[in-house]
Amino acid sequence: MSTAGRPTAASLSHTTIRSPRKPVSATFGLIFANLLVFFLMAWSAGHVVNFGGNQVLGWGGNYGPLTLGGQWWRLVSAMFVHIGLLHIAVNMWALYELGLLTEQIYGAPTTLVLYLLTGVGGAIASLAFNPVIVTAGASGAIFGLAGVLIATLALDRHGFGSRALKIALASLIAFAGYNLTYGFLKGGIDNGAHLGGLVSGLALGAVLGRNRAKEGAPRLGARLYLVCFALGALVLGFAAVKSTRGQAAAIESAKRDLQMGNADVAIRKLSQTRPDRNGDEYFSVLAMAYTQKQQFEVAAGYYQKALQLNPKNAAARRGLGLLLVRSGRLEDGRKQLEVAVKLDPTADAAWFELGMLWQRQGNYQESVKCLQKAAALEPSSAPTQFALGISQMNLRQYDGAIAAFQKTTQLNPADYGGFIWLGNAYGAKGETAQASAAYARAQQLRSAAAARARRR
Repeated sequence: MSTAGRPTAASLSHTTIRSPRKPVSATFGLIFANLLVFFLMAWSAGHVVNFGGNQVLGWGGNYGPLTLGGQWWRLVSAMFVHIGLLHIAVNMWALYELGLLTEQIYGAPTTLVLYLLTGVGGAIASLAFNPVIVTAGASGAIFGLAGVLIATLALDRHGFGSRALKIALASLIAFAGYNLTYGFLKGGIDNGAHLGGLVSGLALGAVLGRNRAKEGAPRLGARLYLVCFALGALVLGFAAVKSTRGQAAAIESAKRDLQMGNADVAIRKLSQTRPDRNGDEYFSVLAMAYTQKQQFEVAAGYYQKALQLNPKNAAARRGLGLLLVRSGRLEDGRKQLEVAVKLDPTADAAWFELGMLWQRQGNYQESVKCLQKAAALEPSSAPTQFALGISQMNLRQYDGAIAAFQKTTQLNPADYGGFIWLGNAYGAKGETAQASAAYARAQQLRSAAAARARRR
């Protein structure tokens, strides 16, 4: 899970720059709100170290399939959600420093508005960069406040002492530069939110700072104009991200629905978007949904559309191959599966299906090769080990079959079928004692299963 980064606060004392305004409660109120959400999450999870992706999502994390799918409020809620103790500690330290300095210059109400606007700007940018990753944290808004301060101090050079200005401006630039570089180098950090917050903060600070330099302090009318302009820009930005990244989010959301067996929901979500540059994946997932609904001809048509757009789509090749096998066109199906494993040699499921097809056609040598590759990629698959054992039995490779059936029984110790075939392999090799023990275990499991069935 990627989160909205962990900035290191620069050396910014809120007493560095003198101002007639006294700090009030906006910064402390924001810190309290963040801490309140964190403590509630910790109480719910029973720990404070790192929260899981589902919990972050449940408390309002930013996630493209949901945010772009209508839950726009996640743009706001995500900036109050953190993934663990270190994450919130560093963010609240930075918010304390930057927030109080912003309050001294602009006052509490404007600081609160700037936090929210730049936080939303960061969340929208995060969707553009990472539409299918759960993100959370106050970093986007914190970078936004940094951007506001950089622009303000750069534009209003006469409103502050020159030495204080140079120190504060250098610290702010160092803060932004260091944390952005750290995010790019380390990975797993949502620099999209950082950049979005910083850019929106610079833009807002440019308007406020220019007005402050002219008038001595931003006027109420200018502030209201700025807020309206910023809200309009954020709405347009969200609409733009939804139009360009909405399909990627819809595809991922549809995949989750298919995993839960909700093919109709997946189809409805996909029908609400139009295929764009990722159209091959769009049609491939749509085909999966219709396959789940057992509308195989419709599914085959969508797989063919996907392959017309991208002949190297391994998932579409595999799906079309399985549909051809299902319809009895074994040779055509095998060719599609062979192309699929060439396109994606790491797809254990495709190797397994190709191995099963070779087994069905009686070519046990090829079946063993494919199933061994599938087993190497996914050693914990009991069906793969069982199928491998069957093909090796047909080749009279009894040692290999015994090893495969032993793994089958280890992975699925309640399945008596694995023990029966283990007994068959031992018997074929002439090891009668081991065969008898395997058959006895199979009988015990079968009797236990029958007893459970009668109790139901």
